[in-house]
Amino acid sequence: QSWKLDFSTYPKGIYFIRLQSEGQIKVKRIIIQ
Repeated sequence: QSWKLDFSTYPKGIYFIRLQSEGQIKVKRIIIQ
């Protein structure tokens, strides 16, 4: 399971993405610089 996300249009900063899979919630931190 790969994630193809285009962040080129996002402003710079730190984003927290919540992924819910198999009953558990994971939080991914993405830093755009």
